[in-house]
Amino acid sequence: MKKLYFICGILCTLLCVVCILLALPTRPTVLPDVIQQAARTVLEYNSAASQQVKEPQTEESAVRQQTKTDPLPVDTELEDTDPVEDAAIESEPEAPPYESPVDFAALQAENADIYAWLYIPDTDINYPVLQSTGRISNYYINHNVQKKRDSNGSIFTEFQYNGQDFSDPVTVVYGHDMRSGQMFGTLQKLYSDEDAFGDHGEVLIFTPEAEYHYRVFACVPYSGILLFYTYNNFETPEDVSDFLADLRSARGFGTNLDQDVEVGEDDRLLVLSTCLRSDRGRRYLVVAKLLANTDIQ
Repeated sequence: MKKLYFICGILCTLLCVVCILLALPTRPTVLPDVIQQAARTVLEYNSAASQQVKEPQTEESAVRQQTKTDPLPVDTELEDTDPVEDAAIESEPEAPPYESPVDFAALQAENADIYAWLYIPDTDINYPVLQSTGRISNYYINHNVQKKRDSNGSIFTEFQYNGQDFSDPVTVVYGHDMRSGQMFGTLQKLYSDEDAFGDHGEVLIFTPEAEYHYRVFACVPYSGILLFYTYNNFETPEDVSDFLADLRSARGFGTNLDQDVEVGEDDRLLVLSTCLRSDRGRRYLVVAKLLANTDIQ
């Protein structure tokens, strides 16, 4: 009997050690300089864009607007002009081609599997998005951007279910809920809080060809079953509708829904998926709809 107590004591000690180790923060991944530089560039770009939106109309711009809208004085003489020439003058100049703030050439020199960049303004979530071109669709679940085995993994999508142009009805982006705070380690904390949920309603995706803006409307604890299995790979609008209906009916701690955002089966959705902190067998989803981008087809 003493031997049994002794063995049980050893097992309990080992279990406690394992629990302590699991509770400790994991060692953060040291990201390459080119990744860190891209993250800083995205921060600067977003800060400049936000400032531009907030800037009041200048006197010069007001004058330009006034000149365009004011009618000609009554006594102004109109000269005969060529209608074709007038049309050419009045036509708006073509917008310059989109130029991403992210240097994807430099990133892809580091790893050709980097195809996009994900940023949630005013958070630490500011990472490249990878997609394996090999045989393993979820390769980056335990590999970093340098293709080294790493428990932190990377932010990634799976080639089995999603392309790289964000044109699918639903794009699912995965990242680990790391205690170090890396990857999606702050995602659940951010969006399970009702106030923070409202403060971080925008998600940005940059690619070499376009810039996508998404609006978060649902943050929910969810089943551990792969979404694409549950909803038939989102092959039909009805599959998307079923997913949206399940989101709207979600309840429980950490659930936040923005009822003011209108979402339908024709919207393109972005899902950020990580492990649920209280139950590693389940997922925590942050779901957003595409609002606009600089070059949408």
